[in-house]
Amino acid sequence: MSSSSVTHRARVPQSITELNDRARELGVLQVSMSQLPIVRSASKLEEPQFICLRAVWPRKRDPKELFEACKVSRTISQRVDEILNDFHEFDLYCDHIGNPTKGHPDRNMGAFQLVLQSQYRIPADSVLPSLNPNTTTVRKSDRVQSLPQPTRTETPSETTDPPTSDVTLSSVTTAADMEIALEQSKDEQIVNEALLRLLNSLTVHIPNLHCAWSPFRSPFNKATFGTKVITALTDGCLETDAFPEKFAITEIKPTVRDRSNSPDLLWQETAEMVAWILHDDKNGRNTPIRRHMIVSQDNNEIFITLASFDKRYIQYLQDTLPPPTAPRRSSRRRRPPPSRARPDSPPRSASPPPTPSLPFLTMQEYGPWSIRHSTHMRLLGRAIVALSLETSDIIATTLAKSSGANQRR
Repeated sequence: MSSSSVTHRARVPQSITELNDRARELGVLQVSMSQLPIVRSASKLEEPQFICLRAVWPRKRDPKELFEACKVSRTISQRVDEILNDFHEFDLYCDHIGNPTKGHPDRNMGAFQLVLQSQYRIPADSVLPSLNPNTTTVRKSDRVQSLPQPTRTETPSETTDPPTSDVTLSSVTTAADMEIALEQSKDEQIVNEALLRLLNSLTVHIPNLHCAWSPFRSPFNKATFGTKVITALTDGCLETDAFPEKFAITEIKPTVRDRSNSPDLLWQETAEMVAWILHDDKNGRNTPIRRHMIVSQDNNEIFITLASFDKRYIQYLQDTLPPPTAPRRSSRRRRPPPSRARPDSPPRSASPPPTPSLPFLTMQEYGPWSIRHSTHMRLLGRAIVALSLETSDIIATTLAKSSGANQRR
């Protein structure tokens, strides 16, 4: 990630009003990506290029709201309960996080031994100031309180909402909201290894699962805007062997997630999402997709971001957006003739035409889930298993339809 392009004025718009205001300040309100003089890669994106992608990042939402936003069905929720209620290895892993004094990981954790091994290599929180140049100093929020260790919460099968308490979820805020020093990981690959091991350990044992988390780094490669190209390499994806299509992407950073001081991290994720959107529009899909999702790990925090957009947004990216139509007159009554202006009256100034409404992309962020807190990992595990099951069912339905069509030929 390059931070050389970030200035003190740079920020990530939370609303369409903020987006349009910043576009006016930069002089790019009516400028498309293809009209920019230069376009850089996703990891080196500059603010004018990000603003021209027309993305808003509303305030991050609580992890417990993810299930409702994803509209996870009761059937999927019950299957998740069945899987996690009989997942002894995952229980041991979460219990170890909740009681780190246990020492060496229990061999009965299975694949989660490797997950812990990777997570231990990511620097833990430090409340002491540091002079290490690799240390990121972050801000303090007024709502930060002491951070008690969450306790394990049982999962009732009657609801589609993840079980938790408000106290548990509010006990940990993002690292960027706390006045602490976080030492960044030695290498991005350490964080990437930890995330992919966690995602795969949660799902690899599920029978007949038609998807898997992969370290494939270039599922879309680039986004084209006329003669301009943005290269976008992700850190992994949720894919299937049945079709060359992706159902989620992963992005990692060794540093903390801080949209105020490091907005270019979110700029990069926006460019990767745009590359995915354009890739699917150009190549089509055999399998429908319910949502475009990014799973991110930044240092020891995990976030999930859901993208929402419409057909007009794709047209905007492709410079094929139809021109706005003139509004119809509300009445056919003849207007009275204009009164004569007095010779000494100043001429009336014409009001500026209204700015055409341009479409935009919404990137809704959920999190964080801290890898240092057992309840957070239980909640995240529930979400990942649910979304993986849902994806697998969609793939299975597509395969069944394809098989039936071949048999009728």
